[in-house]
Amino acid sequence: MKPTEMKDDLLAIIREVAMTTGGSSAEIKAALEAKLGVGGLQALELLSSYAQGEMDDDETASEAEMQAVALSRQLVRPLLEKRMQHQIDKVDKATAKKKQRRAPAAK
Repeated sequence: MKPTEMKDDLLAIIREVAMTTGGSSAEIKAALEAKLGVGGLQALELLSSYAQGEMDDDETASEAEMQAVALSRQLVRPLLEKRMQHQIDKVDKATAKKKQRRAPAAK
């Protein structure tokens, strides 16, 4: 999936949630969690918190960049884990099918 497609998917999810919930924070959060999973929702919350924060007056550009890199790792980790688990599940399923085919017939 291309990054522009992911952006469109996310916007479609947000649009759907906005149109199908009563507008309360709890309903919106529950609907987003159902669509994005816990990790996806946490990533959005972290990103929102970071975007609304302000740099300290004495913070250097290097420190700000280190914070951004640390945040990007936090954002990506749950999504990467979900994707990797999906691949592991596919391999496990394929392996189980192969074992079933190779199992000798009971006499």
